[in-house]
Amino acid sequence: MKKYIITIILIALFLSTLLGVTMFSFAQSDYALGDVNRDGNVSAADAALILRSLVELATLDEEQQALADVNENGVVDAADAAAILRYLVELGTIPPAKPTVTPSPSPTPTPALPLSGKTIILDPGHGRHETLADRWRGGSYDWTLETDPKYEGGTHYHEADRVLDFALEARKQLQAQGATVIMTRSGLNHVGSYSRMSRVNITAMEHMLAQTENPLPALIKEVEDYTAIMNSIIPEAGEHNGPIAQVYYNTPYSSTQTIHPTTKRIFDMTNQVENLIFISIHTNARGSGSHPPPTDVNGVETYYIHNASDAYNKNYYLGYRAAENKKLADLLLTHTATETGFAKRSSAPQDYFMIREHNVPGALIEIGYHNNWSDYLRLMDESMPDKVAKAIVKAALAYFK
Repeated sequence: MKKYIITIILIALFLSTLLGVTMFSFAQSDYALGDVNRDGNVSAADAALILRSLVELATLDEEQQALADVNENGVVDAADAAAILRYLVELGTIPPAKPTVTPSPSPTPTPALPLSGKTIILDPGHGRHETLADRWRGGSYDWTLETDPKYEGGTHYHEADRVLDFALEARKQLQAQGATVIMTRSGLNHVGSYSRMSRVNITAMEHMLAQTENPLPALIKEVEDYTAIMNSIIPEAGEHNGPIAQVYYNTPYSSTQTIHPTTKRIFDMTNQVENLIFISIHTNARGSGSHPPPTDVNGVETYYIHNASDAYNKNYYLGYRAAENKKLADLLLTHTATETGFAKRSSAPQDYFMIREHNVPGALIEIGYHNNWSDYLRLMDESMPDKVAKAIVKAALAYFK
């Protein structure tokens, strides 16, 4: 047998020298079937290399063994060498090389936006009232009524209008960062105070259910019942103290009122909700009455609710998320003062209904005093909505970091 193989080797070497025939020439790095020595050509030398490996005069690596199996029967033997030689004298054919399939690179995953999975409720304060008697409740101020010459040529200011500008721009910028944004109002219409709070409580319960693994049917039913109650308050949009709201919320306000059991249950069940915050946006005024005089007080302030012994709400509810509320208020104060140029005043606890009547981490921001002339001019600057929005985005990013 060995003599037979050696004879074929000699014949192969002879044919390689004599014929100088090659099957293919490849410029690429992939080798043709039969190109056992990987020199880019299929020749008698490849047949000789196969035969030498059969008598253990050469060793084929894994790739060479695949190239040597020209009849593709899973075995490298003399028949493969003979197939090469037959091809070289045009007595047979070698199967064409199988194309090398280069796997497509896996697509690079798109990185998640910084606020993806976060929900931010924006509450543009007040809403446009139709009657002059209610005008102050919408934060109106009319500089043209002042007798001081420096106010002549002033203009009528609507807090409800301007904070809506701020909120709409903030919504756009927050959404660009991946956030889901819910607005308690998105137009100039007036929305009742407790209609807005009911929307917040419904959103909080929805998030609580979504974040509860396998919620029990009893919990689902409870949320459905409480949602129906909150929805019954929403139509009281034109009333500050609607009759249903007076049952479930602290309105008219009393420092001695205790919380309604249903409202307490809503607050308790939503006190672990994650990835949800509330921001109420306002501008400020110093003085009392429907048209306070101009003031020298200026700057930005934020408010939050807490549970300390001196809290306003100690007779109402003591399960607020005080640390988270303060964190958000502090961040809003710092970033708004930095971005807008308003004086940085303070972050303080308060008992305003916007931060009292839900248990979502939240804060109220007062951006400047609209009855302060310099603050008024700054508020009405065309760049202010963008600056306020940037501040809110930075505060949200820092809060969720």
